[in-house]
Amino acid sequence: MARRFDWRTYVQQNKPGTDSALQAARQAVMLGMLPGLEAWSSRHGLTAFGNRLKPGAYYGSVSMPEEVGARLMASYSLWLFALDACTDESPSLEALEARARKLIPPLVGQPRGEAGAGELEVRLAAAWEELRSELLRLRGPALDAASLAFSLSTFAAETAAVVGAMCWERNQSLRYLASTQRTAPFGLDEYLTVSRYSICVRSAGSLALAFEPAPLEAWSRWQRAMDAGARVLRLVNDMANLQKEFEEGKLNAVSLTLLGLGWDGRTTPPADSPLLAEALFQVRKRLAEELDRFSDELRELPSEGPLATNVQASVAFTIAMYQHGDYEIPHEHGAF
Repeated sequence: MARRFDWRTYVQQNKPGTDSALQAARQAVMLGMLPGLEAWSSRHGLTAFGNRLKPGAYYGSVSMPEEVGARLMASYSLWLFALDACTDESPSLEALEARARKLIPPLVGQPRGEAGAGELEVRLAAAWEELRSELLRLRGPALDAASLAFSLSTFAAETAAVVGAMCWERNQSLRYLASTQRTAPFGLDEYLTVSRYSICVRSAGSLALAFEPAPLEAWSRWQRAMDAGARVLRLVNDMANLQKEFEEGKLNAVSLTLLGLGWDGRTTPPADSPLLAEALFQVRKRLAEELDRFSDELRELPSEGPLATNVQASVAFTIAMYQHGDYEIPHEHGAF
């Protein structure tokens, strides 16, 4: 087994700051992109997600080795937050299905469905089309036709997979809330298999892919590491948002584990509940196992390059950003 990926040291060395030339460069990129990111969100009607602007810029600055890529990644990060809200706020199965019908076709090259111009899903579809066009403008001159086509199609397919996974999760939660018997509709393994898409490690990687000199080979090489990293982040996310998701009645890794231990699913377990303590113990144990798997995968992979930077930064910084809240910039809390 490889030495476990040291996410704390990775964050300490690579975060925006003033302790090194690398930190200073990333700080400059982060601060420099904020006005443009705010303008982009305003142009696409995403100003309701203004609290995600700075975390998006922060993530963009650390997850891409080139400034132009960092700016694009920050916009995509904000887009993904808005998408998550779009699916999570669907009040019924019918509303969820209607939103999916409007979101997915543009991602796979089909016409948008009929919808009002002010609807969030329509604004998201237009914003995604702009992101794709910008990626084409930036990378079209640098890649041969086959590499460019593969990069763009992978970006579209992975983004569509995010939409599908988020809709599946919301669908399952709505059915669970409507059921008379609160039993686990699936196990933790199935949940982690689907949610490896909704945690967005793969979709962020698919954007970084276009900055690789040989995208097809790079994508094949990084598959297992991305999936392992996604399982890590799904477990971290679910523990960080536990109370909020209890209140929403959302199924996640902890609630599924609780149901397997005999929880009735109708009341929120108190903080000192032995059942909750056992569920958290099991989820943390699984997290350690998945982090070890991720570390093992990294051993055979390059440590530098667009995908290497993106995948390692996605795992390290996302863990850090969930240590003190819901995706909060870590140094603002004194964590590092």
